[in-house]
Amino acid sequence: MPALRLSRELELTDSDKKLGITVKIRVLGPDAKRTAMGMVADTFRALPDTFTGSDTISTSGWGKHGKEALNGGLNYAIHNGGKALLLGVDIYKLTAMHYVEDITPEDINKCFAPTEEINRIYPPDCWFMEAGHPPVKAWYRIQDMAYEKGLIREVYIGDCKAMYFDIWSVVSLYENELRNDPYGLWGMKRP
Repeated sequence: MPALRLSRELELTDSDKKLGITVKIRVLGPDAKRTAMGMVADTFRALPDTFTGSDTISTSGWGKHGKEALNGGLNYAIHNGGKALLLGVDIYKLTAMHYVEDITPEDINKCFAPTEEINRIYPPDCWFMEAGHPPVKAWYRIQDMAYEKGLIREVYIGDCKAMYFDIWSVVSLYENELRNDPYGLWGMKRP
């Protein structure tokens, strides 16, 4: 499970907005009990016999392959039949999607990177910041593709929507789009 030591998104000040900041998240200390990962992931991370990395961007694992969480993050689950269960959230909470983003063209990444001024005010070792929004929510395109292909099973538990699927089946759709048409995926024009 994800074990990122990050706060929930914080409210932007008027000064933040003038700087072009669109996402403001604090990096939490190693002893943080509650994170933006949610109660289930935070509880899992604290269970006995659970292995958790010490970096800000870490994962937790338990059982026969639990130590894989320390070595390769979610890579083991992604490439070995791991399943995702999203409770009350959508694909924008699927941390595994980030594992294929290293193939995103650098000019796309630069469009949303914080400026030097933002990094001076909010040092990257203490803050996770974004500046700007892409024209479209690309991950929703991937989610729609996954539904169309029948890859996501959806049920309701009371009022809570639950989505269940093979992680790689969905993440590979994202990887394919990033390889073949990253600009179209993000609703951007090729430079």
